Amino acid sequence: MPATCAVIGCNSRGNTLERKFYRFPMINKSSSKMMSFSKARQDAWLAAINRTDFYEKHYKHARVCDLHFVSGKSASVSDYRNPDWVPTLRLGYLNLKSETSSHDPLEILEPSLELEASDSSFNQSSSEHTCPQTEYFTVTTYTQTDDKITGMSTDILISLQERITFLEDILSTNIKKEDS
Repeated sequence: MPATCAVIGCNSRGNTLERKFYRFPMINKSSSKMMSFSKARQDAWLAAINRTDFYEKHYKHARVCDLHFVSGKSASVSDYRNPDWVPTLRLGYLNLKSETSSHDPLEILEPSLELEASDSSFNQSSSEHTCPQTEYFTVTTYTQTDDKITGMSTDILISLQERITFLEDILSTNIKKEDS
């Protein structure tokens, strides 16, 4: 059976040569650091895919196609500063109508066009990647009832530095959970 993309609304299938598919991240228990990285990444992918019908039993066989990554491929688990650590593009729900507006207002993030020159660890890590300093980040809210999914997506301009800060917060939260 050919791979299909796990992102809602994406019709990519693995029976064409045009698409590449990347496995849903599994938790790597080889060390506590790798376990933290892989758990944080798995949580971030779950948030990005944002599906109510996606359970742990689906993780092993789930795939996300190259259309959902800035560079067209997924980053390695330890490269959390890479914009492709998590799929961020075309995450679905753009064409669905919202039946309810019972959600909190979304905060628009202002792009940070300049990165701190003194942040050498960021400059060192990001020198390997060619990616835009600013990108769109999709925030999705939706409602699922018996046989219908309704939703709304809002593209928010977010700087790469703000995204890195967000991912570092996820990692530190997971490390704190492990320590307790």
